[in-house]
Amino acid sequence: MSVNVVSILKRLFKRRLVRLAGALIIVAVPAVLWLAHWSSQPAATTIHIAQPAKAAASQPTYQLLKTPYFTTEIPASWQPRAASTVSDRWQQVAVAPAGVSGQVGLSSAVIPSDGLSGIGDYKLRISDPTTYKVVTDATLPAGSQTFLTAGTADYTTFLQAQGRYAALSITGLEEAGESHTLLLHMLNTWHWITQ
Repeated sequence: MSVNVVSILKRLFKRRLVRLAGALIIVAVPAVLWLAHWSSQPAATTIHIAQPAKAAASQPTYQLLKTPYFTTEIPASWQPRAASTVSDRWQQVAVAPAGVSGQVGLSSAVIPSDGLSGIGDYKLRISDPTTYKVVTDATLPAGSQTFLTAGTADYTTFLQAQGRYAALSITGLEEAGESHTLLLHMLNTWHWITQ
């Protein structure tokens, strides 16, 4: 009987071994093929490089704009156009470079006997507070009067000295902050020329 048990165990062991070998072949062959394929591919790795911190926005450069009555600074890339005088009113425009909207209009004349209220541009703005908002900003020069056109980034400032007034209009810029910054720069660099 012991021979039978041993032979049965041998047969079972062979069958299990065959099954185990078959299962191992079924799993191992695709794994070996995949490993061989994977190892023959070039290595590809994503390397994350830390981006350097953005430098602070570069400061704009300016150019001196000298008129017969005052000087101020405008952006260096802007082009002043020829000045003209009509009935004692001097005027000049400087425009932004191609592809950028915006312009600065400057004018100056003798102050009428009734002061700024005798100037049509000023009278229009002061009489229509819905369209032209009076700007109250402590950084504006004393004695100046500034208006912001509703729904735009357009500023107009009236200044006066030595019996003359000057009107400074900044129009066409897309952002009020940009217009305001330019306005403040032009006013901070504004100097009346002694007549």
